[in-house]
Amino acid sequence: MGGKTGGAAKNNRLHIYMFGLFYPAVLGTLVYGFLTSEQDSWLDFAFIILALAYFLIQFGENALKTADGYGWADFLTNAAELMVMILVFAALGLFVGNRAWVIAIACHGESARWLALFAAFALPPVTRTIRCKISDEHIRLGMLSLLACAGSVVGLLGSVMPELNYVGQWVGILIITAAMVTYIGSIGKISE
Repeated sequence: MGGKTGGAAKNNRLHIYMFGLFYPAVLGTLVYGFLTSEQDSWLDFAFIILALAYFLIQFGENALKTADGYGWADFLTNAAELMVMILVFAALGLFVGNRAWVIAIACHGESARWLALFAAFALPPVTRTIRCKISDEHIRLGMLSLLACAGSVVGLLGSVMPELNYVGQWVGILIITAAMVTYIGSIGKISE
Protein backbone atom coordinates (compact mmCIF):
# COMPACT_ATOMS: atom_id res chain seq x y z
CA MET A 1 0.00 0.00 0.00
CA GLY A 2 2.90 2.35 0.74
CA GLY A 3 4.25 1.86 -2.79
CA LYS A 4 0.93 2.89 -4.28
CA THR A 5 0.87 6.11 -2.26
CA GLY A 6 4.45 6.83 -3.32
CA GLY A 7 3.44 6.41 -6.97
CA ALA A 8 0.49 8.75 -6.53
CA ALA A 9 2.72 11.36 -4.88
CA LYS A 10 5.21 11.03 -7.74
CA ASN A 11 2.45 11.46 -10.31
CA ASN A 12 1.14 14.46 -8.42
CA ARG A 13 4.61 15.99 -8.60
CA LEU A 14 4.70 15.48 -12.36
CA HIS A 15 1.30 17.17 -12.67
CA ILE A 16 2.44 20.04 -10.43
CA TYR A 17 5.68 20.50 -12.38
CA MET A 18 3.87 20.53 -15.71
CA PHE A 19 0.84 22.68 -14.84
CA GLY A 20 2.28 24.71 -12.01
CA LEU A 21 5.62 25.51 -13.61
CA PHE A 22 6.47 24.49 -17.18
CA TYR A 23 3.19 25.07 -19.04
CA PRO A 24 2.40 28.43 -17.35
CA ALA A 25 6.01 29.60 -17.90
CA VAL A 26 5.92 28.89 -21.64
CA LEU A 27 2.38 30.18 -22.05
CA GLY A 28 3.18 33.34 -20.07
CA THR A 29 6.27 33.95 -22.20
CA LEU A 30 4.14 33.65 -25.32
CA VAL A 31 1.48 36.01 -23.99
CA TYR A 32 4.22 38.51 -23.11
CA GLY A 33 5.73 38.09 -26.59
CA PHE A 34 2.35 38.80 -28.14
CA LEU A 35 1.68 41.85 -25.97
CA THR A 36 5.07 43.37 -26.75
CA SER A 37 5.14 42.58 -30.47
CA GLU A 38 3.97 44.63 -33.41
CA GLN A 39 1.70 42.86 -35.85
CA ASP A 40 1.95 43.66 -39.54
CA SER A 41 -1.56 42.60 -40.49
CA TRP A 42 -4.96 41.59 -39.20
CA LEU A 43 -4.21 38.08 -40.41
CA ASP A 44 -1.15 37.87 -38.13
CA PHE A 45 -3.20 39.23 -35.24
CA ALA A 46 -6.04 36.73 -35.86
CA PHE A 47 -3.59 33.84 -36.14
CA ILE A 48 -1.88 34.72 -32.87
CA ILE A 49 -5.21 35.11 -31.04
CA LEU A 50 -6.37 31.76 -32.43
CA ALA A 51 -3.18 29.98 -31.36
CA LEU A 52 -3.21 31.61 -27.91
CA ALA A 53 -6.86 30.67 -27.41
CA TYR A 54 -6.14 27.06 -28.34
CA PHE A 55 -3.21 26.71 -25.96
CA LEU A 56 -5.04 28.54 -23.16
CA ILE A 57 -7.96 26.11 -23.55
CA GLN A 58 -5.58 23.15 -23.56
CA PHE A 59 -3.88 24.44 -20.41
CA GLY A 60 -7.16 25.11 -18.62
CA GLU A 61 -8.61 21.73 -19.46
CA ASN A 62 -5.49 19.76 -18.60
CA ALA A 63 -4.61 21.71 -15.44
CA LEU A 64 -8.06 21.08 -13.99
CA LYS A 65 -7.90 17.33 -14.50
CA THR A 66 -7.15 15.30 -11.46
CA ALA A 67 -3.50 14.47 -10.90
CA ASP A 68 -4.43 10.88 -10.06
CA GLY A 69 -3.07 8.65 -12.77
CA TYR A 70 -1.01 11.44 -14.32
CA GLY A 71 2.19 9.65 -15.24
CA TRP A 72 5.22 9.92 -17.45
CA ALA A 73 3.23 9.32 -20.64
CA ASP A 74 0.99 12.29 -19.81
CA PHE A 75 3.98 14.40 -18.83
CA LEU A 76 5.84 13.63 -22.06
CA THR A 77 2.70 14.30 -24.11
CA ASN A 78 2.36 17.71 -22.48
CA ALA A 79 6.08 18.38 -22.96
CA ALA A 80 5.68 17.63 -26.67
CA GLU A 81 2.75 20.05 -26.74
CA LEU A 82 4.98 22.72 -25.19
CA MET A 83 7.59 22.15 -27.91
CA VAL A 84 4.93 22.52 -30.60
CA MET A 85 3.66 25.66 -28.86
CA ILE A 86 7.14 27.15 -28.98
CA LEU A 87 7.41 26.27 -32.69
CA VAL A 88 4.06 27.94 -33.46
CA PHE A 89 5.06 31.15 -31.76
CA ALA A 90 8.61 31.11 -33.16
CA ALA A 91 7.03 30.86 -36.62
CA LEU A 92 4.95 33.93 -35.71
CA GLY A 93 8.09 35.85 -34.84
CA LEU A 94 7.21 36.34 -31.18
CA PHE A 95 10.68 35.41 -29.98
CA VAL A 96 13.17 38.17 -30.48
CA GLY A 97 16.90 37.80 -30.76
CA ASN A 98 19.38 36.36 -33.16
CA ARG A 99 19.04 32.73 -32.20
CA ALA A 100 19.60 30.55 -35.24
CA TRP A 101 16.64 28.22 -34.63
CA VAL A 102 14.21 31.14 -34.29
CA ILE A 103 15.50 32.73 -37.49
CA ALA A 104 15.31 29.41 -39.36
CA ILE A 105 11.67 28.90 -38.37
CA ALA A 106 10.62 32.53 -38.84
CA CYS A 107 12.19 32.67 -42.31
CA HIS A 108 9.67 30.12 -43.52
CA GLY A 109 6.94 32.61 -42.64
CA GLU A 110 3.31 31.76 -43.10
CA SER A 111 3.81 28.16 -44.21
CA ALA A 112 5.77 27.38 -41.00
CA ARG A 113 2.92 28.85 -38.94
CA TRP A 114 0.32 26.63 -40.53
CA LEU A 115 2.48 23.50 -40.33
CA ALA A 116 3.24 24.10 -36.64
CA LEU A 117 -0.45 24.68 -35.90
CA PHE A 118 -1.30 21.49 -37.79
CA ALA A 119 1.10 19.63 -35.48
CA ALA A 120 -0.55 21.22 -32.43
CA PHE A 121 -4.01 20.05 -33.52
CA ALA A 122 -2.83 16.58 -34.54
CA LEU A 123 -0.87 15.86 -31.34
CA PRO A 124 -3.78 15.20 -28.88
CA PRO A 125 -5.66 12.59 -30.97
CA VAL A 126 -2.43 10.89 -32.02
CA THR A 127 -1.20 10.56 -28.44
CA ARG A 128 -4.62 9.38 -27.22
CA THR A 129 -4.63 6.72 -29.93
CA ILE A 130 -1.10 5.60 -29.10
CA ARG A 131 -2.01 5.38 -25.42
CA CYS A 132 -5.28 3.54 -26.26
CA LYS A 133 -7.48 6.19 -24.63
CA ILE A 134 -10.34 5.88 -27.06
CA SER A 135 -13.99 6.39 -26.24
CA ASP A 136 -16.93 7.77 -28.19
CA GLU A 137 -16.16 11.22 -26.79
CA HIS A 138 -12.49 10.90 -27.73
CA ILE A 139 -13.51 9.97 -31.26
CA ARG A 140 -15.73 13.06 -31.44
CA LEU A 141 -12.91 15.27 -30.14
CA GLY A 142 -10.55 13.57 -32.58
CA MET A 143 -12.90 14.51 -35.41
CA LEU A 144 -12.81 18.13 -34.23
CA SER A 145 -9.01 17.94 -34.21
CA LEU A 146 -9.10 16.60 -37.76
CA LEU A 147 -11.36 19.50 -38.74
CA ALA A 148 -8.86 21.92 -37.20
CA CYS A 149 -6.06 20.10 -39.06
CA ALA A 150 -8.05 20.54 -42.28
CA GLY A 151 -8.34 24.25 -41.48
CA SER A 152 -4.56 24.34 -41.10
CA VAL A 153 -4.13 22.69 -44.50
CA VAL A 154 -6.50 25.22 -46.09
CA GLY A 155 -4.54 28.02 -44.43
CA LEU A 156 -1.27 26.48 -45.63
CA LEU A 157 -2.58 26.29 -49.18
CA GLY A 158 -3.67 29.92 -48.89
CA SER A 159 -0.16 30.88 -47.83
CA VAL A 160 1.63 29.09 -50.69
CA MET A 161 -0.82 29.49 -53.59
CA PRO A 162 -0.97 33.06 -54.90
CA GLU A 163 -4.47 32.57 -56.30
CA LEU A 164 -5.82 31.78 -52.81
CA ASN A 165 -3.68 34.36 -50.99
CA TYR A 166 -5.35 35.72 -47.86
CA VAL A 167 -8.76 34.24 -48.64
CA GLY A 168 -7.47 30.70 -48.06
CA GLN A 169 -5.80 31.73 -44.82
CA TRP A 170 -8.94 33.44 -43.51
CA VAL A 171 -11.03 30.39 -44.46
CA GLY A 172 -8.51 28.24 -42.55
CA ILE A 173 -8.87 30.48 -39.51
CA LEU A 174 -12.68 30.27 -39.72
CA ILE A 175 -12.62 26.46 -39.96
CA ILE A 176 -10.30 26.20 -36.97
CA THR A 177 -12.41 28.69 -35.01
CA ALA A 178 -15.55 26.62 -35.69
CA ALA A 179 -13.78 23.48 -34.45
CA MET A 180 -12.55 25.30 -31.32
CA VAL A 181 -15.96 26.74 -30.48
CA THR A 182 -17.47 23.26 -30.75
CA TYR A 183 -14.63 21.90 -28.63
CA ILE A 184 -15.19 24.53 -25.93
CA GLY A 185 -18.80 23.40 -25.75
CA SER A 186 -17.67 19.86 -24.99
CA ILE A 187 -15.17 20.63 -22.22
CA GLY A 188 -16.04 18.83 -19.04
CA LYS A 189 -18.02 16.10 -20.79
CA ILE A 190 -14.98 13.92 -21.16
CA SER A 191 -13.24 11.95 -18.46
CA GLU A 192 -9.77 10.68 -19.17
